[in-house]
Amino acid sequence: MSVIANRLEKNLKKLAPWAKRAGISAYRLYDRDIPEYPVIIDIYNDFYVVYDKSNPHIERDQVHFKETVEQLSAKLKVPES
Repeated sequence: MSVIANRLEKNLKKLAPWAKRAGISAYRLYDRDIPEYPVIIDIYNDFYVVYDKSNPHIERDQVHFKETVEQLSAKLKVPES
């Protein structure tokens, strides 16, 4: 499992139950915690928004962005769009 997959899983396990108990439908799941994955992920009800904060001139950042979206889709079991 990749580093970003582990972090997303950890954050989901911690934040999703808390948000449900508190009646919160919008929260930040990930905020550039790992320097190699410079994205911000917000959850809004059944939707998620991924903000790309990577440098467009660095190919590695583009690969990591794609991996992040793929892992997030797998964890939340929603299609990419």
